[in-house]
Amino acid sequence: MTANASAGLITLAVIAAVSSAGAQVQLTAVPNLIDLSHVQDSALPPISTVTIGAVSSSGATTTKYRYTGVTIANTAVPMPPNFLIVTPTSGTTPGAIFVALNESVVGAMERGAYSLYLNFSTVDQSPAAATQVLVSLGLARTPPSITSVLNSASFQPAVSPGALVSIFGTNFGPPVTATQYDGDGAYPTGVPDNASTNTTVTFGGIAAPLTYVSGSQINAIVPFGVSGMKTVDVVVTCYNLSSAAFSVPILDTSPAIFTATQNGTGQGAILNVNPQDPYAPGATTYNSPSNPAPPGFAIVMYATGAGAWNPPIPDGEIALTILNPMCSDIDLECTKLVNQPLTVTIGGKPATVFYAGTALYEPWSLLQINAYVPNDAPSGQQPVVLKIGQNDNSQQGVTIAIQ
Repeated sequence: MTANASAGLITLAVIAAVSSAGAQVQLTAVPNLIDLSHVQDSALPPISTVTIGAVSSSGATTTKYRYTGVTIANTAVPMPPNFLIVTPTSGTTPGAIFVALNESVVGAMERGAYSLYLNFSTVDQSPAAATQVLVSLGLARTPPSITSVLNSASFQPAVSPGALVSIFGTNFGPPVTATQYDGDGAYPTGVPDNASTNTTVTFGGIAAPLTYVSGSQINAIVPFGVSGMKTVDVVVTCYNLSSAAFSVPILDTSPAIFTATQNGTGQGAILNVNPQDPYAPGATTYNSPSNPAPPGFAIVMYATGAGAWNPPIPDGEIALTILNPMCSDIDLECTKLVNQPLTVTIGGKPATVFYAGTALYEPWSLLQINAYVPNDAPSGQQPVVLKIGQNDNSQQGVTIAIQ
């Protein structure tokens, strides 16, 4: 038998390999050929059925059999643990065996040709009779495709150096993976760390740190190296296949506030701070229409899109100390500053920002802003506008509840 492993095709060739000379009963597998077509990351082909039978010198007979596992038929290609699901694993002839691809295993395999033998043997005779089902698998993949690159807080196409962004599309790689920073406090630029299945993202040819990867979404950090560029090409690569370049405009800053609904608009993910004891457990509560912030109270919000830092920060590095680019307090370290001025208004009234800097043990891309609600802020749901440099988030429509 010859296995056809052309791009996009899976061929399951079923061969009855009867063995065990001298056995009273011989096993058979019918049919002897099943052809299936499949491209990875698409719907799996239908389940295949193989009938295990038995014959003796007097003709067809009944005997018990069992599935004894797989052996590798093609040693030229590295094999996964097992890319097939076989059920049931025992029965009485004539019996139906169902063979299907294991989606979780096949989804993480490289392109190429693979072969396995499925082994079956009799249970109640010695020597045992056996038969094998040869499964030849040819895998092909569809390259990644990018549909949008958006600011992770606003979900708008506003991107700047160091910003947290979400990339949407298809065929981005293995199952969901949330990344962790390494021992040096930096996020990886490839997920997982495997040369063949590695998912990577580049902005203008510069590798971007990744914080989350799934088949349809990647969360990444825009490399600071794109500073000064007007547009960059974003490329996703997985299983050694690259997407078409997706052009993205680059701004100096792209301020955006994270929202409670995580859809980029509406109620901000803002915390009210108890002024009596701001460091006590439970001192911060989520701002909402049922829990509005009184005028004069402190609030905490989180944003991204502050642009470059001065001096520069390595891509993907987390903050190991609290730094204050506003430098409003001489007791706070001010050695690293955002390059652009920062202001906040609430309900159209300027708010006093008393901290705008890194969040401890979070990437430098995440900006923590502490401010006081203006004493003359109107009550009800009021817009919050964050401006960094020449750009603001007014189109985002973020609100805060004021008492």
